[in-house]
Amino acid sequence: LDEYDSICDIENEDIDGYEENIEDYWKKQLTIAFNIVVNAWARSDVREAGIRADSLWQRMLSEPMLQPDKITMNATIKSWARAFDPVKAEETLNFVLDLYEEGHLEDNDNNVSMKPDAISYSTVITAWAKSNHSDKTANARRLLDTMLQKHEEGEDNMKPNIISFTAVINAAGYSPKDDNNNPEDDAFGVKDSYNIAMETYEEILNDTYQLGGRLAPDSFVFAAMLKVIQTHTLKGEDRYIMIQRIFDDACAAGQVSSLVIKQLRSVCGDDKILLARLLGGQELAEHLSTIYKLPHEWIKNVPKQAKFCNVDNNNDNKKKRRENNNKR
Repeated sequence: LDEYDSICDIENEDIDGYEENIEDYWKKQLTIAFNIVVNAWARSDVREAGIRADSLWQRMLSEPMLQPDKITMNATIKSWARAFDPVKAEETLNFVLDLYEEGHLEDNDNNVSMKPDAISYSTVITAWAKSNHSDKTANARRLLDTMLQKHEEGEDNMKPNIISFTAVINAAGYSPKDDNNNPEDDAFGVKDSYNIAMETYEEILNDTYQLGGRLAPDSFVFAAMLKVIQTHTLKGEDRYIMIQRIFDDACAAGQVSSLVIKQLRSVCGDDKILLARLLGGQELAEHLSTIYKLPHEWIKNVPKQAKFCNVDNNNDNKKKRRENNNKR
């Protein structure tokens, strides 16, 4: 940056085959360099990563020789998301939106790439979903609704996908259960997070917004919904009905991955009879180590990676550890 002014005094020339103004060339190179560093912070687990990435973002905004773009903005948002600070992530998003509304940025060749898109909003939704805020489900859904509205108004780059919807359900699954529920509000006696998750789940299954393949439910959706059932419902017949329904949906979609099995075991808890009934036998309930022992129709659309196929059987692992200890 210190050499920038002297570099730009050079007359226009053909640089590596690019016929362009030397100043524009070096602006692009500097922006690329800054984006690499901002992305590095965004991908790190260092506690101050959000602050460091944001400081680079702010510097790029203030330096005339730098041209922050959508990559810079999304990386900065991601850094706040990884720092579990959704407020800062959304502030960054809103800052750029305000620049557009106030006319400081125009949709031309230089600035159009900085306008927030579906990735920008989805990153903020994820930031809310992974945070410890008690209202994270409502905030995640609010941003999803904004995306849907913008897409319906003709903004093609705001088309949400299954990740955005799943993040809302995940937020509900990890939201604290409300201890002040009014039983008359819902048969399950649950807080709004449950109702938001159910609404979002139904929209996925029914493709309410006609998003097509972008909204095809995967194993993450069904595992997330089982977590919601576990968190926000009480043990009893109503819970069992919902578990059966979600698992049947996963089977019909061919998305019974190891993630679904692990969450199914968790929500069933000590009810081994229910688990055996769902999986089709006591042997599978107790000793299932791979999804390939399940009916093909249940697993036909599961990715082939080991993390989706291999089931960590806690009972078997405990037994092996006891046997090893006895040998010692």
